[in-house]
Amino acid sequence: MLEAINRSMVELVADIGSTDGIGSGVMAGASPDNLVFAIHNHLGNAFQLLDSSVGAINASEQYLACKSAQKELDELAGSLFRAQQNDILSERLFLRFNARIRSLIDQISDIIDTEYS
Repeated sequence: MLEAINRSMVELVADIGSTDGIGSGVMAGASPDNLVFAIHNHLGNAFQLLDSSVGAINASEQYLACKSAQKELDELAGSLFRAQQNDILSERLFLRFNARIRSLIDQISDIIDTEYS
């Protein structure tokens, strides 16, 4: 299940990264730069945390990585909302990305061992 979540995360990273104003915004100096950097930071952090949860040495480590990834994904959704509010991202794209992010968060919740919560 974690492998499927990681594949979904890779697709999300690619889709958001290829979006005008976000993917090219960092290189082109789009404004506000901090918001675009935050989006990339949350994407990278969530990806890295999910990837590390696959190789976790125990359930406790996997739980912490997954919970942290969920937090990063939630922060990503917030940054994407702010990007939509600042006309960096269309409402249609925001809604599409937000639905995918919420789905990922739910999928992660499904695999978390409740014994550690």
